[in-house]
Amino acid sequence: MVLDLFKKFTTLWIILIVLAFFPIFTSTFDLPFWNDVVMRIMLLGMAAMGLNIVFGFGGMVSFGHAAFMGVGAYCAGISQYYGLDNGWYQLLMSAVSCGILGILIGFLALRTSGIYFIMITLAFAQMLYFFFVSLEEFGGDDGLIMDRSDFIFFDLYEPLRLYYLIFFILATVSIMLMLLIRSRFGVILQAIKSNESRLLYSLFLCPVFLLCILLVADRSAHARLLFVVSHFVIRQDCTCSKISLKIRSVIS
Repeated sequence: MVLDLFKKFTTLWIILIVLAFFPIFTSTFDLPFWNDVVMRIMLLGMAAMGLNIVFGFGGMVSFGHAAFMGVGAYCAGISQYYGLDNGWYQLLMSAVSCGILGILIGFLALRTSGIYFIMITLAFAQMLYFFFVSLEEFGGDDGLIMDRSDFIFFDLYEPLRLYYLIFFILATVSIMLMLLIRSRFGVILQAIKSNESRLLYSLFLCPVFLLCILLVADRSAHARLLFVVSHFVIRQDCTCSKISLKIRSVIS
C-alpha cells in the first residue's frame, strides 16, 4: 500500500523530501529569510490541499474557504486576548469552531449548485469578514496583534523548531489526505465529479458533500492558526476573497 501511495503521489513525496532538507540548504548558504517564505508556502499549501478535496476531486467551486481561515485566526487571537495562550487549546478550539461553522454553512450552501453555490459561499465569507471588522474590541479594521502561542513542549521562538512543527503537520495532513483519496469515500467523491446524476440513483450525496466542507474547514483553520502563530498578526484580509484567490492560484 505504501508503494502504491508513492507511485500515485510521487510529486508530493518529492516536495516533502525537499522541504525536509530545505533548512540545511539555507543554513549552508546563509539564507535564513527563505525559511520564513517556505513556512508561508507550507501553510497556504495545507489550506489548498483541503480545498483540493472539494474543488479538485469533488468538483465544487467554493469562494468561501477563506472564512474558515479567518475564524481559525480569530480563535487564536481572541483566546490569547483573554489570557489563554496555550497553542494546543487554540488548535482544538479552531478545529471545533470551524467544524460547527462548516456544518451550518454546508447545510445551507449544499441546497444550491453551480454559480449559486459559488455565490452563497462567497456571501458567507464576506458576512464573516464584516462581522470581524465590526469587533472594535479586537482591532476592527486594524486587525489584532498577538504574541506567539505556547505549545508547551516546543519553543516556537526558535525558527527551526517552528519550521519543523509546520512541516510535521503538513506531512501528516498530506498522508491523511492521500489515504482519504484512496479510500471508498475518495472514490465516491471522484465519481461524483465525473457523473453526479448517475450517483444520485444509488447514493444520498448531501453527507458526502458536507464532509468535504468539514475537511476544508479544519484544514483551513489549522493553516491559518499556524500562520498567525508564526507571524504575530491577524489582518482583516484573512476572511475575505483575497486569500481565496491566493489558495485557488496554488491548486490551479
